[in-house]
Amino acid sequence: MTSFRSRLALSLRSAAVTTAAALVTLAVAVLLDPEPGPAIFGMLLAVSLSRSQLERDLRGRLEAGLVLPLVALMGAGVGALLVSLPWLGALVFTLAVTLSVYLRRFGELWRRIGGLIALPFTVLLVAPLQSERLGPGGSLLVTLAVGVTAWIAVTVLQLAAARLGALTPASVRPPAPSEGSPSPRTPPRLDATTRLAVQMGAAVGIAFVVGYLVFPDRWSWIVLTALLVTVGNAGRADVTHKAVQRVIGAGVGSVIALVPLLLPHPAPVVAIGIALVALFAGLAARPFGYLWWTLAVTVVLALAQSVTAGRFSLLERWEEIALGAVIAVAVAWLLLPVRSESTVRRRLADLLSATADWLEIVTAPERAPDAGDADAPRARVDVALARVTRVAAPFDAARRWLPPSWRPRACGWLDTTRSAVALLLDRPRIGARRPLGAVRRSLRAPDELQAALDALLEAASGS
Repeated sequence: MTSFRSRLALSLRSAAVTTAAALVTLAVAVLLDPEPGPAIFGMLLAVSLSRSQLERDLRGRLEAGLVLPLVALMGAGVGALLVSLPWLGALVFTLAVTLSVYLRRFGELWRRIGGLIALPFTVLLVAPLQSERLGPGGSLLVTLAVGVTAWIAVTVLQLAAARLGALTPASVRPPAPSEGSPSPRTPPRLDATTRLAVQMGAAVGIAFVVGYLVFPDRWSWIVLTALLVTVGNAGRADVTHKAVQRVIGAGVGSVIALVPLLLPHPAPVVAIGIALVALFAGLAARPFGYLWWTLAVTVVLALAQSVTAGRFSLLERWEEIALGAVIAVAVAWLLLPVRSESTVRRRLADLLSATADWLEIVTAPERAPDAGDADAPRARVDVALARVTRVAAPFDAARRWLPPSWRPRACGWLDTTRSAVALLLDRPRIGARRPLGAVRRSLRAPDELQAALDALLEAASGS
């Protein structure tokens, strides 16, 4: 109960900071251009940026401040192409989001830049950036100003909240792949990152083609769903799990979003106000399940789009969401599939490597009780554990809903590893160092991994 309360308090504080940043950006955008497009773009950009910025250190924030305005201008240009030359705009959009994934293979800096590229491109699917009053040149300048405002608002508010102790700033970077990371016996022709980039390009490209040819007047939600289900792809199980959650959450969210639009003359300010309330609720509930977040963000996106496009058909919206999800799942399973089990093993390798480094320090006989040299290794364990939690979602769902004989073996790996690490963090045991090393070696032999993990759990529990 205490853990739940602390997580809830942290999520509420984080949601309040993000909503405040969105409000500041929204207000500045309205002052620059009273048309709703830039205001909606700024609000959604601040929300997207808040999550990535919180995971960055000071250097990462400065990098974002330099790159984001350029990316926002690129997004505005692509948005103009989608209006004037739809097929060319779709091609450039698809190449851009594919590049955002492919850049991950060149290191941490390029991974962060790739994440920034995806932000405005996702937003412009529901928030047109072209202002009839300002023209193309004025629209570009407003977009640039809104992008800079979003970065300043998010950065200042997050740093202030961290200074006051309301948020925990990023202190370490994700752990580098360990020497114990599993590698297939026969190396694949394409690495996992390249495969995920190809899948992203294929899913978004197919969604554009289907949307333009079959639903020329309402293609955006097909592309949006395919993009959101594919982004952050951690393997086939992850895509399938996110697709199911998105169909359910987005379906319910569309119903909620339709209610205020049934009013005789819904004012844009009413829709935006309800969207902000839904945004805060979704941000607060996000740590407790992707389903709640996708429900809330659908309300926000549907209301935001309705401000410029008017009412929508509920059945048509469900059709678009389901079709985009099917496209994403089909691509993940049929085109250069990435095994979720391999992703789990890589994440476990990073977690066990960080845990081994920390355990070696805290169980050293010569270490003073009050020595602080274990703080950084412990922080790396926390980061690696969070990354394991992210890829564990579909397997946790399998443990809840499937009978034991149907569950993938990665369910056991994840459950046993997290239990053992939790025990060691609570009470470090020097006797666990040897079985921990055995587990790291067993990562290359999946058939032997569960037995090694069971031995680690026994050692961690003091049996």
